[in-house]
Amino acid sequence: MTMELYREYATLVIHRNFSSAAKALHISQPTLSRHMIALEKEMKQELFFSTQPLTLTFAGKIVLRYATEFLDLYSSLQNELTSTSKVLAEHIRIQDLLHIEALFYEIAKASEITKERYPNACFSYVTPPSGLTPFEMIEKKYTDIAFLFTMNKTPYKIAEEIPDGIEAIPIPRFHGTLCFGVDKNSALAERDDLKLADFSKTCFYFPARRYYDSFKEAFVAICKESGFTPRFELIPVNNPLEFYNQRACDNVYVLNKLDIKAHTLIQSSLQDKVKFVSLTDTKIYVDAFALYDIDNVSSALEDFTENLLECVERSSISKYCQKQMTG
Repeated sequence: MTMELYREYATLVIHRNFSSAAKALHISQPTLSRHMIALEKEMKQELFFSTQPLTLTFAGKIVLRYATEFLDLYSSLQNELTSTSKVLAEHIRIQDLLHIEALFYEIAKASEITKERYPNACFSYVTPPSGLTPFEMIEKKYTDIAFLFTMNKTPYKIAEEIPDGIEAIPIPRFHGTLCFGVDKNSALAERDDLKLADFSKTCFYFPARRYYDSFKEAFVAICKESGFTPRFELIPVNNPLEFYNQRACDNVYVLNKLDIKAHTLIQSSLQDKVKFVSLTDTKIYVDAFALYDIDNVSSALEDFTENLLECVERSSISKYCQKQMTG
């Protein structure tokens, strides 16, 4: 049944006569009669008594009540869509890393504020091709917001150069210090005075994902400062949480201490098989940044990034944060 059929039925009820109703609807009387016969067949009920003027049966009154409601709702729908069409719909695509709870606290909060200000803004979480770096995800327009993970001995500092036109916003809640997940039965697990150089002969687990490249390269640079080049076993996984189901054995997980504490799924996957250990000779900070193209910013995306920046300004890290994080 279409809205037009509801409209014809309601018009016929008002006119109580096929001839005048057909004239008001600008259709022929035989056409209106065929439509009403089809409606009665669909409802499996007689809707009119065989009298003149037309009189509704009890079933006809029920159909009229719903037909009126449907027509009113359809009219409201059209009015709302007409109003909405005057405002450009905006689609904001965010790299899907929802498994990292600490990462998405500020993201969810910022997007909620933006949706209140821009009702036409639609946020979706997308998974770009795994062979792309975060910068390439932005440059190739697979996503509007991508995430960069890095580590440094200075808080909230990106070691590598950010391409022109891309802005990086730190995610305060993700900020933490580097720690390792070592097999509970290993000699390293028994020590409480571990230095980075003590891991020179171990192999480190890393996800086989390009968006971890910056994190891995920063780790390599820090290890070289301690006199060794780290070895890696790259783990290809479809679901990021599968990465934490590997047996530790002689290999070591490179972790964010804060994220492990906050992320119950990761913690439960690892706590039975590894011991979380920290370094005593140096403190290495682990951070995440939201990346976006400053030359291709819609109104809603600009509002979203401003909301993220407000989260930074309200946090204790504002004294470290500058627009350019590569200094």
